[in-house]
Amino acid sequence: MNIQGIWAAIRDICGLDVKVTAAEGNESEKRNIIYTVVRELSATRDALVSEYVADGHYTTQASVVTGGGKRITSMLIPFRTQAFGEMDSTLELLKTPQLKRMVKDIKPTQAEVQKCAGP
Repeated sequence: MNIQGIWAAIRDICGLDVKVTAAEGNESEKRNIIYTVVRELSATRDALVSEYVADGHYTTQASVVTGGGKRITSMLIPFRTQAFGEMDSTLELLKTPQLKRMVKDIKPTQAEVQKCAGP
């Protein structure tokens, strides 16, 4: 999941919570809230694929491979679908044909994976 996606979910769930509303204009506070939510999901639901994430972080660099073979580097949050009661195959069925043409694959960037794993 991308950072904007989780922030939108946090805003939807929290409604007009003062801290979330105030964080809209403060990137540092927004990152802190996202970090807290991701770490809590990881602790309570084993939601985060932690082997892809360095200590103290919640994202990993990944390459999004387009249908045309182009690679776009992006920072993503590696969630386990099972933590949310879904199977990968179920979510694959929800993808539109257009999305399937646009995104061929998503791969963690190898250098980032090695950095997270340590020396």
